[in-house]
Amino acid sequence: MYNLYLMKSFLSQLLLTEHGVILSAEDLITSLEDSWKSNPHEYQNQIKQLISFFKIYGDEYHHQKEEDILFPAIYMKSEMSGNGIVQELIEQHEYFRDILNTIQLALDVEDYANAEKLLRKYINDLKDHIAIENNELLPMTENLFTNDELEKLYYRSLDKDRMLGLEKKEELVHFIQKFRFNETAQ
Repeated sequence: MYNLYLMKSFLSQLLLTEHGVILSAEDLITSLEDSWKSNPHEYQNQIKQLISFFKIYGDEYHHQKEEDILFPAIYMKSEMSGNGIVQELIEQHEYFRDILNTIQLALDVEDYANAEKLLRKYINDLKDHIAIENNELLPMTENLFTNDELEKLYYRSLDKDRMLGLEKKEELVHFIQKFRFNETAQ
């Protein structure tokens, strides 16, 4: 018998990969700290791009995939898990949507210090959220579902990506990779 923690399902691999892409945005956030003091216009443009990345890649491609596919399946398989960890993660997703909107509002009134503070809080809270998913949700998922069920959830997730647009998803990944490549080249 295979150890599921060593043999991750394609579903877990997909979600882990998306987590990695999302977390890689922290480097961009860090690089922009206090840059609003010398170039507020460029800072605002960069933060708007980051907000767009988090709203589209982080929420539409990732969080919505969890909320529309994985979480309902977990709830149907185990109501106790659905009422526990899944409900907590859904509430955190709502919090992330709210804080991104608050960051946007701070940018709109050119309160860059507050936007920066909120963005740092956002990424730190997001790191904690992803750790819960990686260390609790995904192992639970691997144990809760059969390989066939995991495969069906994986293909439904791929269908969701196709529906939203694979090209757009790739563009968002390249946005983050491009920044990371430019940072390491300097």
